[in-house]
Amino acid sequence: MRSLFIVAVGSFAALAPLCAAPACSSLATQTLSTYIAQGATGCDVGQYNFSHFDWLATIVSVNTNSVDADSIIVTAHDNGADGPSLDFDLNWHTASSTLPAAANATLAFRVLSNQPNNYLLTSSSLYVDATGTGLLGTAIVTEENCVGGLFTGNLCLLPGGLGSTGSVGLGGLINTGVGTQVGVTPFSAPVTTLGVLKTITLASSGTLITPSTVSLNSFTESFGTTTPEPATWVLFSTCLALMIASRYSRSA
Repeated sequence: MRSLFIVAVGSFAALAPLCAAPACSSLATQTLSTYIAQGATGCDVGQYNFSHFDWLATIVSVNTNSVDADSIIVTAHDNGADGPSLDFDLNWHTASSTLPAAANATLAFRVLSNQPNNYLLTSSSLYVDATGTGLLGTAIVTEENCVGGLFTGNLCLLPGGLGSTGSVGLGGLINTGVGTQVGVTPFSAPVTTLGVLKTITLASSGTLITPSTVSLNSFTESFGTTTPEPATWVLFSTCLALMIASRYSRSA
């Protein structure tokens, strides 16, 4: 019986890597299109899985450089107890300071705890890095969170049906060259899953008399989390050791 138990555990251990999502940092490329290609499997950052990435240009860019999922670079960070974060490098900017410019796109993805009994999501925050010249350029990033569920289009779907969303806020009107910290939005209660929907807008009313430019360089999404207390790990390890010892003594 003891040999059978060991073989079974070994078999499950061998199958686990085949079922697990890859680490985000190990993907072949770090472009948004690679993250999108991961689909529902996604990739892992520490104890959390990121999946269901989607990028949609809702307004065709006018007087801006071309930005798509192949040109956006995503960098994942495992910050331990401070929670995971993702950097999105866009370098999306106006092409001419003397002509009007407009662009709009949406970015969506999901975050899921791989160990819901121990690791939970508690908040979301957004940092926007944008620069501009003149007075008429704006770079705005808005975000809605589907707390405990997943966006389907712009609908927040929860296990029990439609749910409400909470907004992280605006990146602001950027023309000072200083990054903007949107702030942290705590959730009413820790959750195992979170849907994120961002709307990104660039606009400039540049003219010959009042030239203006704007550039959305990057933004960072950070997630607050809960982690097991040290006492929890000690209790778990003690119980596991006792179970193994008890099983061994019965089968000896």
